[in-house]
Amino acid sequence: MIQAILFHFNGVIIDDERIHLRAYREVLQAHEVELKEEDYFQCLGMDDVAFSRAAFARVGREVDDETTRVIIDREHELH
Repeated sequence: MIQAILFHFNGVIIDDERIHLRAYREVLQAHEVELKEEDYFQCLGMDDVAFSRAAFARVGREVDDETTRVIIDREHELH
C-alpha cells in the first residue's frame, strides 16, 4: 500500500536551478540562441516545451517540434 507520495518541484528540496541554467545555456548555444540568467529566471514555472519556444522567440526565431525534443532531451542528459 502506498503510504506517501513525494512531489519535488525544482528549488524546493534541492536548489538545482543553476544546473538547469548551465545545461540549457550549453544546449541553446549549439542552436545559436543566447540564454541570459535573467531570461532563465523569468521563465521559471514554464514546462520544457514552453521554455524552449520562449528562448527562440526572444531571438526572433521559431523552433520546430523535433528540435524542441532534441533540446529538451539533451538538457536532461546534461542535468
